[in-house]
Amino acid sequence: MVRARAPVGTDSKNMADVKGRLMSIQRLRPRTLWHSPSGPGFGPLPDILLTLTVVTGLVDAVSILALGRVFVANMTGNVVFAGFAIVGAPGFSLSASLFALAGFLIGAAAGGRLTARTAHDRAVHLRGATAIELVLVAAALVVAVVSGDSAVSHGTLDFTHAAGVVPFSGGVMDALAFLLAIAMGIQNSTARKLAVPDLTTTVLTMTLTGIGADARTGRRGRVTMTRRILAVATMLAGGVLGAWLVLNVSTVAALAVATALLLAATLGAVQAARHPGAWRASAAAPASPQSPAASGPTVPASPAAPTVPSPTAVSSAASSLLVRGFGFKSLHRMFAGSAGSGGTRLMLRAPISRPRRTLAVRPRTSRWAQVSRCR
Repeated sequence: MVRARAPVGTDSKNMADVKGRLMSIQRLRPRTLWHSPSGPGFGPLPDILLTLTVVTGLVDAVSILALGRVFVANMTGNVVFAGFAIVGAPGFSLSASLFALAGFLIGAAAGGRLTARTAHDRAVHLRGATAIELVLVAAALVVAVVSGDSAVSHGTLDFTHAAGVVPFSGGVMDALAFLLAIAMGIQNSTARKLAVPDLTTTVLTMTLTGIGADARTGRRGRVTMTRRILAVATMLAGGVLGAWLVLNVSTVAALAVATALLLAATLGAVQAARHPGAWRASAAAPASPQSPAASGPTVPASPAAPTVPSPTAVSSAASSLLVRGFGFKSLHRMFAGSAGSGGTRLMLRAPISRPRRTLAVRPRTSRWAQVSRCR
């Protein structure tokens, strides 16, 4: 039996196609998309912040669908929802909105204090923030489980149309909104200080604005557009997963997944803090001074040479002083002893109140210079 041989070069062409596909997939890695052509870059920050973006989608799904339509990560919508609740719109909880606002402010203040202590090292800062956020979301999970309400073991679709059945009681709803809002406040403060482009982790308004307004050509423009779309898709994936879990499984399941993702992000931050890297230095931190050996011996600056005024500058200064108040009769004092054999003419402008006149100065060899007016 004779086997047909593949054309020469087919294997190498297939290998080239496989390598090309692998390179295309590798370009979509967060570290590649957020690679900085100049500077230390961002290290593992994009990977961890994208994980926190998924957590935001999960937490917002819990707060909107199970906590009385309240935002815990986006305070713009929460303020609007509080306004709806004030006028009595059905389905909105004023107490949960106020607890979320208070919790977010407390979390932002705590994040600010954490930033003041650890802002010099991005890895240490992110490690502390993710650890605190993990504790808060885990505490919310425990509160939800201990409450024993309907949303603990059932999805909200099971009792949406049931009369008098709510996912959580009023006190549990406010406590969950408060704890989750504190966690999101810390996350907002941390992402703001880390300042990774297009990774705010909680809001997408400016990211979507950049997608529409900065549609530039070129490789860097395509890379920027790709990472913005990735940030939007990550938030969308978190919202889809969280909504499906809350509606069909239980609110506790969504909080459990969020806790697991935060645990992974915390472990990643702990691992990143163990390895040195140029990306860990804060962008606002001043550069360390160089040692004398590295910078080389200090060469004293040579003294500046004395400035000698030119004759033109002396003549201009004399004319200015003459017009400003020295008087025509004092002109000879400036030229005393410096007159040469040749004649020099100075064109001076008389005061504005007098008619324009031309003055001729003829220096002589004698000590005094005769000033005559020429009409």
